[in-house]
Amino acid sequence: MQEFYAITGLKYNDEPDLEIDDWEYDGGFWSKLLRRQKNISVQQIRKVHVKLCNTWSRVDRLRLVYLCVIAGILMAKDEKVWIPHKYIKLMMDFEKMRKYLWGLHSFDMLVSSIIKARDKVKTQNSYVVDGFSYALRIWLMEAVPDIGSLLG
Repeated sequence: MQEFYAITGLKYNDEPDLEIDDWEYDGGFWSKLLRRQKNISVQQIRKVHVKLCNTWSRVDRLRLVYLCVIAGILMAKDEKVWIPHKYIKLMMDFEKMRKYLWGLHSFDMLVSSIIKARDKVKTQNSYVVDGFSYALRIWLMEAVPDIGSLLG
């Protein structure tokens, strides 16, 4: 975990539990999506909402950027998978979002994904690693310098 923190700089301790389900309706795109209990994926954001977001409020566009970074890189899964409402609710309050233990949750997701992939590698030709796989790649290049020189 400490090496993951050294690579990413993401929080993994020292914050109390946050009340995520409390969010304030502001009439914007994300508030309406949560109120109606609709789902959205990174693919939908990329194909539809990026073209329309210029009509959104500045705050909603900022939430879009944060959500894309979190759902598309930090807690990455297939782009067709629904983004958990938990992440959207965190985006509704930037202070809660900044206090959230992204490092811990991202690390846990990455490790559990690696364990699943390890089990699948015996029976399948390919596998997918969810989570912040860039951190794993950086760690591998630092831990095994020959890999870094081979990959450039």
